[in-house]
Amino acid sequence: VGTTEQAVRVTGSIRSIDPGEGATMNVVLETDDAMSGVVCEFAKVDLPSAWKPGDQVSLKGICTGYLTDVILNRCTPVAQ
Repeated sequence: VGTTEQAVRVTGSIRSIDPGEGATMNVVLETDDAMSGVVCEFAKVDLPSAWKPGDQVSLKGICTGYLTDVILNRCTPVAQ
């Protein structure tokens, strides 16, 4: 309580994988709302090359906030 950044673990289905800024990639997980998602930023070297849209994945990252989307930074994959 009282901190703005929290480490979280999430599991979900990949909606899309898109280039981020610089050497990053954004994995967007599905939600019940087509207008929002969980945006998970990975360093390109940390993103598993086998991941593709539709895959069920688990990851952890630092939640830095949300507007329409929940934003997770510094993400890494977690074995399911």
